[in-house]
Amino acid sequence: MSLNFRDETQLERFLNRLDDLTPGMLVISDLELRTCTYIGGNVSATLGYTPQEVYAMGANVAQTLMHPEDTPRFQLHMEQMQSLKEGEIAEFEHRMRDRAGEWHWFLSRDAIFDRDESGRVKRIVSSAARISTEPRALDSAVRPAAVNESSTDAFYSYDLEGRILSWNRSAAELYQYQSEEIIGKDIITIIPSDRVHELTTIISELGSGRLAVTLETERLKRDGSCFAASLIAWPIRDTSNQIAAVSVAARAISDRKRMEAELRRSEELHRVSFELAPLGMAYLAPDGRFVKVNQNYCEITGYTKAELLTLNVRDLTHPDDWPAESVLLEPFLHGRTTEFANEKRYVRKDGEIRWVAITARMIRDEDGQPLHTVDVIQDITDKKIADQRLLDSEEFSRTVLESSPDCMKILDTDGTLLAMNNPGMRLLEIEDCSPLVGK
Repeated sequence: MSLNFRDETQLERFLNRLDDLTPGMLVISDLELRTCTYIGGNVSATLGYTPQEVYAMGANVAQTLMHPEDTPRFQLHMEQMQSLKEGEIAEFEHRMRDRAGEWHWFLSRDAIFDRDESGRVKRIVSSAARISTEPRALDSAVRPAAVNESSTDAFYSYDLEGRILSWNRSAAELYQYQSEEIIGKDIITIIPSDRVHELTTIISELGSGRLAVTLETERLKRDGSCFAASLIAWPIRDTSNQIAAVSVAARAISDRKRMEAELRRSEELHRVSFELAPLGMAYLAPDGRFVKVNQNYCEITGYTKAELLTLNVRDLTHPDDWPAESVLLEPFLHGRTTEFANEKRYVRKDGEIRWVAITARMIRDEDGQPLHTVDVIQDITDKKIADQRLLDSEEFSRTVLESSPDCMKILDTDGTLLAMNNPGMRLLEIEDCSPLVGK
């Protein structure tokens, strides 16, 4: 059987009737916005607030009503709701403060309410019932770490003497110890010797009033291997509000650390390759502003890096070359071509004209929008001068050859004919010397 509601008003009436039948508070929460989208009227009898007052707390509702020592576990609990399957219920024990400032223990039973178009859990529905009106003793207080059996994170707790008190299924998978093997053992069993000092640091920081301690460290598996771990530790207090134990949520981050190390190596390789490239390299914004340049680019243009980052590529381009280049750039900037190449003149800072060959590629985001170009430039001034000299030399030779009234030939060092003027061809009584060229 399925329930179909014509609109949100009918849905709200249904939830209000359901709230009347529920002994605890009925709440629907948006996981992305971290706000309540529905709060039943029982919140008034339970905590002394009206639903409207709780709505007004917005994204700060958890910080306002929940005990600060429970918020780290609450944040993890919210993350873990994404892995909850249809029909499953997750339980979470925590303290909430009523309007009079008194703390009360609650058991919240949470389930999926709906999902977004991508299939991620969008909202959850919760029924929170009061389970105690007195602060709980140590044996009861450690239960939140022990009841997280469905969590993908490792939860465990230990007392101030280091004895492990609780150990969930994910902890068994992560550390390779079953709960019956590890509970009662010293916490240093899973801590490398060079990390044992962290126990004192955690207790010290929690004792100074911190709500939770987070750290990235290393921990030991049963086989003696080390792995990178991310930990959140928070205090468990006894009936006199003294720290009696520490609860920990742990997850392995070896893959993330490896990816971060690979990313750092890749970035360093890119930085070194960029800086040590034998050619000038630059990143340019789509509007032509310089974003990043290497030293060779500075040497070609005569500007420092800081100076180039205040300029546009048009500021360096010879005024006579810009109109033609702007036409060539248009299809490149609008995505109709993936690469751009051109030869043009740059005006150096000292006014000297240098010819450069430019090759560029556009880098775009996932939506195809241009981010920046990667430009490579090579100073080809010497080549341009040599080419011009060759052209001038060839023109001079051709002029001399054709203007002479005598028979003139051009031979290479092996005596092979390269060219012959018209008087020479008349002397040989031929109209075309091409059959003789190369002989």
